[in-house]
Amino acid sequence: MIIIGLGCGLGNQMFQYAFYLSMKKRYPEAEIKIDSRYAFIEEHNGIEIDRVFGITIPKCKLEERRKFSEIPLNKSILARLFFKIRNTTGIHKKSFYKQRDYTEYYPEVYDFNEKENKYLLGVWGNERYFRDFRKEIQEQIFIFQLPLNDNSERICQHIRCVESVSVHVRKGDFVQYKNHIMGSLYYKKAMEYIESYLENEVYYFVFSDEMDYARSLFDGMSNVKYVTGNCKNENWMDMYLMSICKHNIITNSSFGFWGAYLNRNDNKVVIAPNQSFGTCKNPFTCEEWILIDET
Repeated sequence: MIIIGLGCGLGNQMFQYAFYLSMKKRYPEAEIKIDSRYAFIEEHNGIEIDRVFGITIPKCKLEERRKFSEIPLNKSILARLFFKIRNTTGIHKKSFYKQRDYTEYYPEVYDFNEKENKYLLGVWGNERYFRDFRKEIQEQIFIFQLPLNDNSERICQHIRCVESVSVHVRKGDFVQYKNHIMGSLYYKKAMEYIESYLENEVYYFVFSDEMDYARSLFDGMSNVKYVTGNCKNENWMDMYLMSICKHNIITNSSFGFWGAYLNRNDNKVVIAPNQSFGTCKNPFTCEEWILIDET
């Protein structure tokens, strides 16, 4: 049996589920399940991929998760201390595999003995894990199932009738986790590249978890629409609207990555920052996307 941990925000859950699919393809005879209860501390809106995409999660049983994982079942100080000690010493259960860098590609996960039991904890935020079935991901798996609200429906119509470019600005929880926040210079360089590449007049649709900060970046621009109102359980609508824009400028977050990745425009231009997430090594990007340095 292989169990894959799932949690954090929607973007991370999508990486984890795509990784689950890659493991299903690599180990067709293995029983593969998902731990969506204990793998990660609940954040944002909890588990969302089932509600947003109509995905049925093959959940593992509590006893299966306890047997193969080292993650504490409760939030007590003692349980967390024991988990921290095991991480520090590097002494783990043979069945427990923790991804060292959430953005790195580790090919050894495809070399396990199919008869061994494994619990895999990570984000798997590297598109190499699912590059071989991109079309399936875009056209069959991550298909938004819920109706748009009235405001998003109006914005959807606007996006479709202009040379639309989504711009994702992330700040909110990045402050708490001390993750790098992309500033005005990055967005200025990204917009200059987009406008030098496209012949038609560009219209920017700005999505952000902290709109006051986003407005300060683009103050005075007339060709900008700030998309507001999609909060909490409706946050997925921002990702959908980003995905139907003709082109994308993303920030260093998994949410922005998927907004651009699900864009099925064959001629799309995607600009991503050459900036890793947190202490990880790599940015969230694809081979054909344009990486721009902030400095």
